[in-house]
Amino acid sequence: MAIFNRVWRIGEYAPAAGEPGLTKGEPWRETLELKAVQDVAAARFNYPSPEFPNYRTYVNKPERQMGVRDSHGEFLFPDVVVAEMPGLTVRLLGEVETLRSLRDETLVEKWRGFGGLGAFYLFVPLQKTGEVAALVRRLKIPVVGVRGWRYIAGQDVIDVIDAP
Repeated sequence: MAIFNRVWRIGEYAPAAGEPGLTKGEPWRETLELKAVQDVAAARFNYPSPEFPNYRTYVNKPERQMGVRDSHGEFLFPDVVVAEMPGLTVRLLGEVETLRSLRDETLVEKWRGFGGLGAFYLFVPLQKTGEVAALVRRLKIPVVGVRGWRYIAGQDVIDVIDAP
């Protein structure tokens, strides 16, 4: 029996006698994703800024900081949430995917859930940008933009590129 851990939707779930790798994650595999989320947030969601002094950026990895309630009343936790103060009005959402996370079978459902909650930006590995952009268009997922990301060899700096 397979256990699906939809951490983007609900809280941490550890069934009795569950294997920790299935429910708690594996930090050695998630290191790249955690670093990419932090770096994309710093590069593209650097708020507050002089232009938007009331915006605040919340990064939900490795620890959750800001959930967004969907139309069904459930809390969703995109990787990056930008809210406007006062009142915590959601303005921007960002989801960072890796080659490993792009194989998740609930990915499209997750993207659709995030799509109607604010201006939703999707960040994928650069080599998958065209493929994911075509998928998003074909399935009519409400994404404002698909962006490619990569780390340049020998540098510890992320490069984020807008998709065509």
